[in-house]
Amino acid sequence: IVAGPDERRSAPLSCWAAEIDHRLSDWERDPSQLDDEGVDAPSADIVKLARRCAKHLQDRGAPAPSRVAPNGDGGIVFEWCNASTAETVEISDDTSIEYMRFSRSRLVHRQAFDRNAQFAPR
Repeated sequence: IVAGPDERRSAPLSCWAAEIDHRLSDWERDPSQLDDEGVDAPSADIVKLARRCAKHLQDRGAPAPSRVAPNGDGGIVFEWCNASTAETVEISDDTSIEYMRFSRSRLVHRQAFDRNAQFAPR
């Protein structure tokens, strides 16, 4: 994920807590708060899977994401960005999980994960 090893070690747990304990927990309790015209909110099961994924990433030392958002099709996207690189972990409404890395807006790596397997590449 975008940050280097030193940044990963120092990733503030409070940033992850804000995403896991607050935002995702709120969405899990009430996914309808994400409903919008023409946008499918993630189900409670997808939010639970996103929480597991977030916890897994945190445990591996990944920095908290720059952004967490519904993808509009019933899934959730975690996004990390810096000046030239963007990375995403997308949990789709069918529970599939995909990691993508972009360099200067060009896709340079894509990897799919089984929801029961590892959530992010080493």
